[in-house]
Amino acid sequence: METEQRVVHRSWLFSRLLWILTAIAVSLLVFCLIKENLSGHLARSWPWKLRLLDTGSALTAVLGTGGVALARAQYAQTVKPSLSSVGAVYDRSPAGGLVWAFQLANGSQDVAVIKDVTYWIVFSPAASGAGAANPGYWMDQEEMVAAIKSRQLAKGEHFDFKHLGRGAFISAGRPTGIGWLSERAMQDVQDLYVKVSVLDRAGDTHERVMPLMKNVDRPLRNPTPPFLV
Repeated sequence: METEQRVVHRSWLFSRLLWILTAIAVSLLVFCLIKENLSGHLARSWPWKLRLLDTGSALTAVLGTGGVALARAQYAQTVKPSLSSVGAVYDRSPAGGLVWAFQLANGSQDVAVIKDVTYWIVFSPAASGAGAANPGYWMDQEEMVAAIKSRQLAKGEHFDFKHLGRGAFISAGRPTGIGWLSERAMQDVQDLYVKVSVLDRAGDTHERVMPLMKNVDRPLRNPTPPFLV
């Protein structure tokens, strides 16, 4: 499964429109340069007889629109989110022992606003042998929780997930908790992926698929205090 972060949508107003204006300005400059070097009847023929801009004005337009487009591209790189997932073992005693908790992290300098969160779950061979069927598609949180509950696992006792709805944000430098699975739940859940789409301050939409069970040790051991999720 592809886990590299990618841009799935760029703002039309703040990205493509700027480059279109730059291309138009470059075309006008080329037109003016060619027209200045024509002579005789060619300079009076179509389309060279058109009077649009002089060379100086066309050059100013190129520098202005190109500079704005480049500045926007640099700004987009500055506020671009850097999404990752973090997992660790925590001790919920005396309530329920060791759990595997996972969080979303944003390594950029700015916040990222969540647009969509979906999950992909893969049950263990033992659970599949006992009748669990892998859904095989991206699910919202309610569907994913229902799939785990179907294995006779109780929310709040064997697992839990924080609701991450549209409009929530992932702070820069401060992980956002997603949820946790107990050792009992991990007997049935082999792999769990989360696909997060976020909007940055430049208006671009970024997406990344992250494995929430990566580097997990089964059985769980060496808890990290305190329990944060």
